Amino acid sequence: MKEIESILPHVRRLGEMREVLYDQGFAALADPVLPVYQVYRDVPFSRLNCSSSLTELRYDVTLIPPVSLGLECPRTYGHYHSAGPRGVTYAEIYEVLQGTLHLLIQRTEKDTVAEVRLIEGHPSDKVVVPPGYGHVLINPSDVLLATGNLISRRCVADYELWRRRRGGAYYELKKSGFVKNPNYGNVPEMKLESPRSRFSKNLRLTELLSRNRDDFRFLVDPLSYEEN
Repeated sequence: MKEIESILPHVRRLGEMREVLYDQGFAALADPVLPVYQVYRDVPFSRLNCSSSLTELRYDVTLIPPVSLGLECPRTYGHYHSAGPRGVTYAEIYEVLQGTLHLLIQRTEKDTVAEVRLIEGHPSDKVVVPPGYGHVLINPSDVLLATGNLISRRCVADYELWRRRRGGAYYELKKSGFVKNPNYGNVPEMKLESPRSRFSKNLRLTELLSRNRDDFRFLVDPLSYEEN
C-alpha cells in the first residue's frame, strides 16, 4: 500500500499487551519486543468536496500479521472511545483492505457488559463501531489483516476497562473459537452480524466520503448516528 510508505507507524509490541492476553503462560515467556501490530495514523487522502465539519476526520491503516499470541488469535489491544461535544462517545468506521476481520464490539452499562457483537468482514466490507461501544480487531486467519478506518481527530482511545478486565468480554482462540473472559463475571451471549450494507463495496472509504459526505456526519456528531 503506497499511501503508507512515507508514514512512521505506531508499533504495539507484545510487552505492552501482556496484561490483556488470554495465554499468560505464553505471555510470560515470549519476547517483549515482538511486534504484534502496526497503526499508520493520518494517512493522506483527497478532501475535495468535504464540508468543513468533516475535515477533522482522520484515516488510519492497521496491519495485524499472523503473529503468535500463544493459544489466542492475533489482535489489537482493544479500547473504548472518548465522548464528543454532546456527551456521546465517538463512532468509527472500518474497511477491510486485505484478509479476514473479526470485529468484536461490546457495550457496557455501569461497568457491566450488556451486549457483545461479532462482525466478520472480508475485503471491501465496511463495518461500524457505533457510539457507546468498545472494540477490538482480531485476525483469525494465517495471512496479514489490513484495515483502514475513519475517525474524528477529537476522539481519544480509552484503554482502562480493557486493561482492568485483562481484555474484552471474549477471547478468540485459534483452535476452540470464542471463550468468555472470566474477569467480567457474567457476560451475554455473543451476537453474530454481517457488515453494514449502506456503504458501497466498490469504493474506498475516502472516496465515499468525498461523494456522500452526509453518510459520515455521525463520525463528528455521534448523536446523529442511526443504526440500520
